[in-house]
Amino acid sequence: MDAGTVGTVLGINMALVALLWWRMERNALILSQELKTTAASIVVEPPSFENLKEDLSDLIHDTIGEMRPPAIADHLGGILSQWAQIKFAKEMQAMNLPISAPQEPEPVENWN
Repeated sequence: MDAGTVGTVLGINMALVALLWWRMERNALILSQELKTTAASIVVEPPSFENLKEDLSDLIHDTIGEMRPPAIADHLGGILSQWAQIKFAKEMQAMNLPISAPQEPEPVENWN
């Protein structure tokens, strides 16, 4: 390439960068103006703590009201799951597998 072509390409690139910079600044200005108008139109009312207190009280009473004491099936399920965990742990010990952490994979040799 000769110097004229390089200069033309660099000039076009600089003009495009300047155009992009101008567009970004223009959009930033538009967005900041819209943000200011939107922020000015928002009216924040302080929450009513009495309503909040009543809603929380109702939520707590509903949650506690739906709770039930554990039944015999819940206790038997807990016993069964604990027994299964102990059994599987003993089987893993018999197979010489680590119980707490998985084994690290062995490095793969170069196949070439």
